[in-house]
Amino acid sequence: MLLPVNRFGIFHGRLNIFGATGINGTDGVGALGTDGGVGGAASAVTVPSSDPTNTANATGGTGGVGGAGDVGFSGGNGGNGGNASSIATTSTANAAGIGSATATSAGGTGGGAGVGSPAGGGAGGNATSNAIVIGLPNASVTSNANGGSGGNGGNGGASDFGKGGSANAQAVGIANRQVTVSGTAIGGNGGPGTTSGGNGGSASLSSGGLGPAVFGISLTGGTVTVSGTAIGGNGGNGTFSGGNGASVSLLSNGGVNDAVGGATSGTLNLTQTAIGGNGGQGFAGFARGGDASSIIVGSNPYGSLSYNLTVNATGGYGVGGFIGARARRERDRNG
Repeated sequence: MLLPVNRFGIFHGRLNIFGATGINGTDGVGALGTDGGVGGAASAVTVPSSDPTNTANATGGTGGVGGAGDVGFSGGNGGNGGNASSIATTSTANAAGIGSATATSAGGTGGGAGVGSPAGGGAGGNATSNAIVIGLPNASVTSNANGGSGGNGGNGGASDFGKGGSANAQAVGIANRQVTVSGTAIGGNGGPGTTSGGNGGSASLSSGGLGPAVFGISLTGGTVTVSGTAIGGNGGNGTFSGGNGASVSLLSNGGVNDAVGGATSGTLNLTQTAIGGNGGQGFAGFARGGDASSIIVGSNPYGSLSYNLTVNATGGYGVGGFIGARARRERDRNG
């Protein structure tokens, strides 16, 4: 039996890792088609070194296509896309005193369903990214995670067939002077289905309870600018009904599960954005757009000279009976 290759790399400088494509299913002869194989996982890690700029890119492999069923038999399901994980760490500055780290991950696309109802497309691969710069005069940090799109064909909706992959981004910058940190997570889009489209994938900014997911600190009062964005995946189109868009909820209130955070005695700029995914199109309509909630509760705990909070929330568009989704944004400076 052939298995997908999982590809991993640890390096410094710039690293690109790609997961292998899943094995295609076998066409049935007087039988069902077999399922496509899962796409290979990809993991890219750049470790601290003498290089002031480190970039880690990981892309999961595409799922294998399901085999066709013989006459009167179901086709095989598409294989799920491979997961992707990237971590970039920098601890050396360039001549201008700047250290940069960029981590980008993209889940693999789900494989398409084999011919013969009711086979389903594979789910998109999940993506996680984390970029880190610590102990330098200035820090520039960027982290992007993109869930894979669901595979074509079959019946999505309530099942996980054709569902978009999830995405989670983290980023940390700690420096003496200026700090700029950005983290963006985008859920994968649901795949189109012959009956129902796949649902959109979730998007989050989370450290798993270890502190703010997107975070910056200036040790000597430099300007700190932190931006965190999560965008839910769109639902896939379906012949009968579209998939639902994914909802997004971001909360930052000074706790260990915050989406964004920062500290400086100078200027602190925190921006938090939540965008729900759109519902997919279908003959019968009735696909829901994703809700969006973005809340920051801040009390200026580190006594920043200038304390600026920006919150954004946009609900996804619905289809048919679901005109749209709710959007909620709140900002409370408390001092």
